[in-house]
Amino acid sequence: MVIRKDRCKECGLCAASCPKQVISFENYVNKIGYHPVKVDEAGCIQCGSCYIVCPDGVYQFLGGDE
Repeated sequence: MVIRKDRCKECGLCAASCPKQVISFENYVNKIGYHPVKVDEAGCIQCGSCYIVCPDGVYQFLGGDE
């Protein structure tokens, strides 16, 4: 999974939809003035709910060994 932190507007939709609750926010502010998301990838099950609900295209899932 690739997280485009520069696109995140801190809306919280992804964190609210995550069944494992592994999405939170960084302590720093991105270039557009928001605290971007961070994902505990060890707990992430790659279900795609964050990708589906994100209005800003922050998440990108890669297939295979990419």
